[in-house]
Amino acid sequence: MALLPKFEYDIFISYRHNDNLDGWVSDFVLNLEKELKATLKDNLSIYFDKNPQDGLLETHNVDKSLENKLKCLIFIPIISQTYCDTKSFAWQKEFRVFNQLAKEDELGRDIRLSNGNVASRILPTKIHDLDATDKATIENELGGALRAIEFIYKEPGVNRPLKPSDSKADNQNKTDYRNQVNKVANAVKELIAALKNPQITIPSNLEPPTSNLEKTSNWKKSLVISLAALLIVAIGYFFYQRTTTNEQPTLDKSIAVLPFTDMSAERNFEYFGDGLSDEVINTLSSLPGLKVIARSSSFQFKGGNQDVVQIGKLLNVATVLQGSVRLSGSRMRISAQLVNTANGQLIWSKSFDHTPKDILLVQEEVSRSVAELLKVTFSIGRISRPWDEQAWKLYQEGRFFWDRTGIDDRRKAAKLFEQALRYDSTQPVLYAFLSASIDDIRSPKAHSYLNKALQLDSTSPETNIMFSRLERMSLHFPRAVHSAEKALRNGRGSNLVLRVAARTFLLVGRKEEAIALARQAVDVDPLAAYSHAQLAYVYYNAQRFDSAIRAYRKVLELSPNFASGHEMISKCLLLTGRTNEALEEIELESDEQSKLETRCLIAYAQGHYEESNQLLNNYLTNYGERFPWIVACLYAYRNEPEKSIQWLGKSVAAKDSFLESTLVEPFFDKIRHTTSFQQILRELDFPDPNEQRP
Repeated sequence: MALLPKFEYDIFISYRHNDNLDGWVSDFVLNLEKELKATLKDNLSIYFDKNPQDGLLETHNVDKSLENKLKCLIFIPIISQTYCDTKSFAWQKEFRVFNQLAKEDELGRDIRLSNGNVASRILPTKIHDLDATDKATIENELGGALRAIEFIYKEPGVNRPLKPSDSKADNQNKTDYRNQVNKVANAVKELIAALKNPQITIPSNLEPPTSNLEKTSNWKKSLVISLAALLIVAIGYFFYQRTTTNEQPTLDKSIAVLPFTDMSAERNFEYFGDGLSDEVINTLSSLPGLKVIARSSSFQFKGGNQDVVQIGKLLNVATVLQGSVRLSGSRMRISAQLVNTANGQLIWSKSFDHTPKDILLVQEEVSRSVAELLKVTFSIGRISRPWDEQAWKLYQEGRFFWDRTGIDDRRKAAKLFEQALRYDSTQPVLYAFLSASIDDIRSPKAHSYLNKALQLDSTSPETNIMFSRLERMSLHFPRAVHSAEKALRNGRGSNLVLRVAARTFLLVGRKEEAIALARQAVDVDPLAAYSHAQLAYVYYNAQRFDSAIRAYRKVLELSPNFASGHEMISKCLLLTGRTNEALEEIELESDEQSKLETRCLIAYAQGHYEESNQLLNNYLTNYGERFPWIVACLYAYRNEPEKSIQWLGKSVAAKDSFLESTLVEPFFDKIRHTTSFQQILRELDFPDPNEQRP
């Protein structure tokens, strides 16, 4: 998804595949993605095709296949000694097509930047010095001089791409790889800023002459745009005058709360600092108009000495709240500081002297101060109950393991929550998290814990969203949706609420809402692999497979051993016809069951029916009775509807947890229209798919 509507990607990378035989282009894209994250607040989508055959076969309609992908904001061609071949795919079907599309779309190809300069949406990156004829060819197509950011290593007799390991001193061009990547990122940043806040679009020299009527229309448009620009400047000047009269500049309403450091002599008060930070996060997250980074991302900086400016870039926030707690006898001192991540300057600091029992008072004072500084309306919202100190400590330890999401970690969390309840049985949050930590979350025991939590606080977003999760997995979809909507009313700033609500809405066919919520969850929890995994899952089932691949790549970047990451990328590649890439990807998967089922599908797609049959029989022997829903998927993709329905029936009888995905699973598309499949959807209490599917 691009930043602007009607566009598919923010950036399209175009190159000749011979220039990537040693992986130079792949490495450049990877480094550019990292640099963009450290340069822009927006998360940009990049289309980059690794397939050596350009991802398209001779039997495909090339123009139609690329039509959506070329709907991008910025086009980056990797200009090499072979790129300017007018017969090549990259030149004919990418470079020339985008050049024409950009001239005709609503943005225009050439953009006026905020500083008054003009830049093209074609941003060339040059890796070779060009022959005179090649230079003339590209400049003729561009209608002007080639202005490129160069990645060229030069020595006598040497003309090759610059590499990260190359010494600046040895290179005759005296360029540094990292600096050149940064130049590309900054150029992208300038263009994105201009595209989001348009000035006057500059017509291309190659555009055909316009009629008098068109000239009049264009003149009127230019006048309107110019007046609008003057109005924006006037409004900006007005607000500038207002903000410069204050001591502090107006800040973006975004914040990360870091764990408060334990400065006690015995260093045994760490849980209190974590708990204070957690409460401040919860309070601030409930305030409308304020973006608050989730605990699971901000707590990754615990115990470190990271630069606040760098933290701001990684988490995409304007401010960071940090501090310390110090216990001395029965008194404690809490120090808090709010820092501007743009320059590392201190905005506000204050110390609080209280007893440990006053944590709720301190939490309110700190949160109120931050809200006033960021000009956000403060409200206490739900009143927290006073905690028993030992229960509070056990709850914080339990949350540490619960956030890690592994099976063993969740079991440890469950034991700690159970211990905490022995000290304090009045905390709804303990029952809510305990219900989600036990092995069988659909059990009567899990229901009883949640019912107890709701009795104690029926408005709790955490309790309502966990109830939604339980009802969804129990295939009670109307109740699941109702609880998710209730949780969103009180907890839209919570990453847990956003993630679970996204999945719930997706599974009943509300795909666009699900995507929006999943993207919000990533925005407030950018360093948590499971947030990106939920976004990837939503994209996959919404059949936005390229977006799903990018999201799963991010998951594996954050957590290389994340379960089924390579499997899901392989399935996305398979469903977009890239079977060779799918086969390479599934070999990276460590789970043998996942490899077996995916290889069965790939073999069928490649026409290797005998091999697919053998792999299917192997899967049935080893896993069939335990995973009937997956067997149903395999048969559906192989276009064997009767067998697929038969195994779906077994899945229903077994109350298989996978059943929740039946409505949206892409592998059922071949049998979705059948009467038998529609009957199963009705049995499972799904909404009418004809109304829900776009």
